[in-house]
Amino acid sequence: MLAFINFIILLLYIKSIDGKIEDISKTFYFELINQRIFESFELDLDYQSAFIFPNNISIIKNLLINGENYTTLISTNLSESVYYITKNNETKSESCGKDYTKIQITNLEFDFQGCGPYNATITQDQNELYQPMYQVIESYKNNCRVNYEAILSLSYLESASMVIMDYIDNNIKIIENNLDNSQKEILENSIENMIKCKPTGRPFSCKIDYILFGMEGEKDDPFLAKEIPESEGSIAYFDNLSTYSIFPYTYLNYFLSSFFSKYNDECKENNVKGTTLYYITCSRKKIEIFSYARNMSIIINNYSFSFKNLFDDYFKLTDNISPELIYFNIIFNKSSDEFIFGTNFFLGKKIGYNFLDNSTYIYDKNCIDFTSNFSGGNSSTFTFFLYTLTIGLFSCLLILSSILNWLHTRQVNKELENMLK
Repeated sequence: MLAFINFIILLLYIKSIDGKIEDISKTFYFELINQRIFESFELDLDYQSAFIFPNNISIIKNLLINGENYTTLISTNLSESVYYITKNNETKSESCGKDYTKIQITNLEFDFQGCGPYNATITQDQNELYQPMYQVIESYKNNCRVNYEAILSLSYLESASMVIMDYIDNNIKIIENNLDNSQKEILENSIENMIKCKPTGRPFSCKIDYILFGMEGEKDDPFLAKEIPESEGSIAYFDNLSTYSIFPYTYLNYFLSSFFSKYNDECKENNVKGTTLYYITCSRKKIEIFSYARNMSIIINNYSFSFKNLFDDYFKLTDNISPELIYFNIIFNKSSDEFIFGTNFFLGKKIGYNFLDNSTYIYDKNCIDFTSNFSGGNSSTFTFFLYTLTIGLFSCLLILSSILNWLHTRQVNKELENMLK
């Protein structure tokens, strides 16, 4: 009998280990909002803004917060979760109680005056999450063109072991704290196929190693990669609410000369009026198919991850839209050395933050493993091979030179002998 009970326990243990991450997660589903055309508007941007973002925005239209429906954005970047008071389907700002201190929440896209935090119960279907949220009194900066009533921040979730933003199945998986050993093993097994970033001290961020321009339909050549030195800023912050990815301005000329054909594409840099931001436009009629269709990847921990939607017919930061031009969806900031990866990096990937080891993880079934090209061990082997080859060639040249010298001396001696006869 005891043996049978142990057998049952063993089966249950094996079953728990074989479980999927969904078994230990609370899953919230979102949809992607994609507004391509919108009316003209005035911009008031500074170098920290992450800009108007109408494309591929993750939003939950009917999330219950304390029993009321809220249209809720999902953010990997905002430092706090926030909400507006809603009454009779109208969003209102109300004063905080006397017992609460007003707090300013400043972030890339937003600048809120709020108070709190207040404990909130967040529910969707059978999933329930308890999360402190700040009540917004006033918004000083709000670059969003999508109407919303709340923002759920994934960077600082309380009572979470890990959170995964899934842009393949359009859901958020939240793995709560206090996992038992079998659940921890499920988590560890589930993220084994994800690439772990080197910790940066910030959620949803990675140290990046190289920029790699590739060819359509061909495996990228790692020897063409451009290294990103740490001295020039090698950290990228993932912001799923930014339509654009933003690179330091120092890389703009590299793109113009290396990604595009400087002779045929007629691409040039343009300034967003009143800002330190620059964008690239190309002639729609003259841009080469090669340039339009080529790939661009970033290499993280020896794996390459591609960007999607590199070109667009519109540019959201200016009113001067021309049907004769095509717009590049990576822009360049003259006032910052940081990289920001927007929605064109998230698409087709799962990006998670593990609160247990303070590391960001990425899954992309199309990523390419370049470990053998960039790892230290391989580099040492290649260096040894190069030295060996050099020494071998030098030895061959030395031997050849000695043989030629011997033949020449022998010929001279023969001629001297003939002359003395």
